[in-house]
Amino acid sequence: MNWTVLTALNTIYREGEVKISKSVSSDPDIRHLVDHTAELVQFAGKYIKGNGFDKYYQLYHFENYIAYYEFLARYDLLTPPCRLAEFDIQLLMEVASGRLSRGPYLGTGKALTKALEKMLGRVIKGTLTL
Repeated sequence: MNWTVLTALNTIYREGEVKISKSVSSDPDIRHLVDHTAELVQFAGKYIKGNGFDKYYQLYHFENYIAYYEFLARYDLLTPPCRLAEFDIQLLMEVASGRLSRGPYLGTGKALTKALEKMLGRVIKGTLTL
C-alpha cells in the first residue's frame, strides 16, 4: 500500500467517502475491501464507507497514518504528492531514527530515492537534524 491509498482511506474514515482515482482503484487492498468484505462500497464515482470500515481502519491503519503523516510533514515529504510505499516510509523512519535494522534493502523505486535525497540534502544544508 502506498501513501496515496493510505490518504484515501483516511479521507474515507474522516469524511465517509473519497473520489475514485486510478491509483487508489488499482490497489489490491482497496479491491479486496470492495469486492470481498464490502467494507468499502463503490458508488457514483466514489468509494463510500461500508459496514465495518471504521473498525477495519482503526485496527489496521489509524495509528500508522498519524505516525507517517507526522514524519512526512516533519521532513517536508508530503509535496509534491508523495507516492512512497508504506514499507519505504517505514524505512525512512528507521533511517531518521538511526535504527536501520533490516539488513540489505532493495528499494522500491524513484520515490524512495528522491525522499532520501531530500531528507539528507536538508541535513547537509543544516536546515534539518535527524
